[in-house]
Amino acid sequence: TVFLTEEAREKLADYMEWRKDNQKRDGEPYDKTDKIFPFTRENATQILETALNNANMDVRDNKTGRNKIHIHSTRKFFRSNCGLEDALTHAIMGHREYLDGSYLRVDPDRAAEEFAANMDNLQVMENRSTTEARLRETQIETLKAAIKAQGISEEKINRAMDDWAAAERVRGEMPDEEVMGILRSPPYQGVDLGEINREEFEELKEKLLELVSEPEDTQRLIDQNNLENYLDSGWRYVDQNGTKVIVEGPANAKDPEKMKKTSEDVIKNLLSQELNATLIGTDNPKGPDYIDEEERIAVNFLKITSPSHTSAIVKRSAEWLHKYKKEWRKVLAIQTYEELEELVLESIPENLKVELFLIVKGGKPDELFLEKL
Repeated sequence: TVFLTEEAREKLADYMEWRKDNQKRDGEPYDKTDKIFPFTRENATQILETALNNANMDVRDNKTGRNKIHIHSTRKFFRSNCGLEDALTHAIMGHREYLDGSYLRVDPDRAAEEFAANMDNLQVMENRSTTEARLRETQIETLKAAIKAQGISEEKINRAMDDWAAAERVRGEMPDEEVMGILRSPPYQGVDLGEINREEFEELKEKLLELVSEPEDTQRLIDQNNLENYLDSGWRYVDQNGTKVIVEGPANAKDPEKMKKTSEDVIKNLLSQELNATLIGTDNPKGPDYIDEEERIAVNFLKITSPSHTSAIVKRSAEWLHKYKKEWRKVLAIQTYEELEELVLESIPENLKVELFLIVKGGKPDELFLEKL
């Protein structure tokens, strides 16, 4: 079952009508092919890039030089804007739930009703009303005034709003240095309240309300190699002296050093369930990260957090797996941010016999899903 918005249905109908009188470059009529869209991923990328150039929308990332709009952006747009409950969103996107490894079972009729009720969230041909933005801005200003009356400083309120804006679901194409707290401009300044979905707006209000009851912040001195793990766990960058970094977070913030093993276990269990295997860690820097000798499966795991050298790292890992024990099944699992997913995908040579999985964060803390590509 495939759900379409009214816009998408109309465009698909127009396309199907166009197909009747047109043919592919090899002369075969489109109506003689089995696929609705008979072209490759590379064709789709080229079509999108041509359209962006023609529309003067070829916006590039300052660091990577890559287009900020790419074909994988459609999944990101759906996940962020559909307005559906988490279970239904992941079911429609084909995500596998890590708790039991089984696909989410959703009644098609109920799913259709929910999708239809939220269909306007996915409209792309019409501008959203600025009235919504003004109403939300008024709500936030009123809430800020009430929080200030409780003795919370404006600096702390603004910091909470910046933390929310830098979070994964709202961050979008925000540069890495802004995520780390080395800010050129406050992240919240770049947010249009009329463009975010209802769930994200509610999260902003909850973030502000937490200031009234949250414990005082605490600081910790850590090694710079552990900074990424602390930032992922909600800590904030404060300062650095040599190889030591000062981070700050609530007194009850999770310790990423204790969480690391738990996260690794979740990922291993996800892969074991998906591959129907009993994966064992090898602790061998020159071998796969996980193997199942009986099923002859080798798995490499990568965590990509920066565009720097991403293509080389992913390609090298995929090529190494391809050569490892020719008769074995080879799997490459990659955990990364949404804005780097397209770069990761393009780094895999097509001629390699390597299965690729993306590890996607869910809507709850520590919730992970596998997305097979």
